Amino acid sequence: MKKHRSQNYLPWTEDDAESNLPSHSISMFSSRKSKLQPRVSAKAIWVTLAVLLLFFFCIVVIMAQREDFVNRTKGMSLSRSEGTHSNGFFRLHTHGPLPDISNTDIKCYGQRYNDLAYLQGDAIKLRSHFVATGSLEGRDPYCPAKESEFVGRRRVHVKVIMRTYDKQLLNIIGSLSSIVAAAEDRADWLDLSIVVLNTGEESETHDELAALVKQVTATLHGASNRRIKIELRPWVLDLDRTYGYKASDLELQVTKEAHAQHRPDYVLFCNGDTYYAEETFDSARYYLEAGIGMVGMNWLPTHRHADYEIHGGATKRCSFIHGGVDLNGVFLSLEAIQRADASFSALHTPCAKTGDSMTKAGCRVVDTRPYFAADWGFFHQLIEDGASFICLYTRALFMQN
Repeated sequence: MKKHRSQNYLPWTEDDAESNLPSHSISMFSSRKSKLQPRVSAKAIWVTLAVLLLFFFCIVVIMAQREDFVNRTKGMSLSRSEGTHSNGFFRLHTHGPLPDISNTDIKCYGQRYNDLAYLQGDAIKLRSHFVATGSLEGRDPYCPAKESEFVGRRRVHVKVIMRTYDKQLLNIIGSLSSIVAAAEDRADWLDLSIVVLNTGEESETHDELAALVKQVTATLHGASNRRIKIELRPWVLDLDRTYGYKASDLELQVTKEAHAQHRPDYVLFCNGDTYYAEETFDSARYYLEAGIGMVGMNWLPTHRHADYEIHGGATKRCSFIHGGVDLNGVFLSLEAIQRADASFSALHTPCAKTGDSMTKAGCRVVDTRPYFAADWGFFHQLIEDGASFICLYTRALFMQN
């Protein structure tokens, strides 16, 4: 009995349980066991297949969208001419999209701007950033141009329109000298002409300005290997305090109506106290020859224009937003100006109203003063008309006084 009792308390396995049950109990146990095993129905199989097919379809769609995005961002650039190569020889234009942005270019874009380091060189993400943000700010998406890319390209005529008055008489000497020096030894591709506008409120100093311009011109011709034409326009009364913008519109009209042989490709407005770096024209050459609508520069601002919070007061970086670009530092395509029928007087107070009109004009602050935001009003007209624009990624190319 003790032996039999001790066997009853041993731990049983499932097989032991079945072997110790009566025959009719075994059949019942086996039946119940089979009911507990999971069954795979046909419906479950079809659902599983459907999920797998849907997953595969999503993968295909995502890959297609990525490919389409690459094509579209390349498509936003200008198609190349037949027989040209991927070294920058694209069709000339002054209105519309930028030249092709290659995969190599987009990598340069990522390396150029420190705030893009988080994208880790991902070409798709970099293109996405340029389309959504960089292009709107005028960031440069291209690798630095090589000298070989300039061979066989067109000549460029830049007309500098200098606006000055009697208080800048001494500054004019340095300003004109810096412009002529920047054009020195560039005769193989650059034609330059300079027009000086006396925008002062009184005519008494005009003769003094005329004598100064004549003397500076003679001195520069003697020191330079180029005879760059420098003209002083007759003084025009500017009654309504337009700070030279009305005179600028008059000169623009003269420029548009000039004979095709004398009509410039680009206009650069400047003040009589603005000084330019020696590489100003060289830095912009690639984009001037390509016919970009607006080519902007970085600059050194005066103390009152310095942004110490953002730039530490040193260099202001060009960005095609309100307050982010200066008229002294933008090469403006004459063809783009003509297409947009742009003028300073047409939108001389773009930021005077709040609400939708201010947002539409791209203004960041309200400014009701006539002509105080005329620069941005002019740029905005070209942007609205679809002109292409870009900021040069270089050191500051001019000093604002």
